Amino acid sequence: MHGWLRRVDLLESFVSGARDGLKLAFELFPYLLGIYVAVAVFRMSGALEILGSWLAPIVRPLGVPVAVLPLLLVRPLSGAASSGIVLALLHQHGPDSFIGRLVSTIQGSSETTLYVLTVYLGAVSVRRS
Repeated sequence: MHGWLRRVDLLESFVSGARDGLKLAFELFPYLLGIYVAVAVFRMSGALEILGSWLAPIVRPLGVPVAVLPLLLVRPLSGAASSGIVLALLHQHGPDSFIGRLVSTIQGSSETTLYVLTVYLGAVSVRRS
């Protein structure tokens, strides 16, 4: 209504915004693809399990279940991968267990930091970091 009352060409404004959005999506795609490939290589290479075994003696005295370590390591990198880990842990331990409540809290209250940085830095065309 506001645009119509101000006599703005609404269709042209919409098309212009959609065009800019698609252009941005195409510019960001290589960055996103790169981060997804890097996370997949990290998981499939066994590096996640090795890192988890190194960190287990550190987190055990803190009361953090070792089963949660993969989620703690992957969550900042990939939302999809962390969702898969959460589903597996919920299936294995149950949603009402301590581990189930813990992984649900971690999944719901954290952000995929590397993904966000990739999008933001790609949007402003940062090439060297």
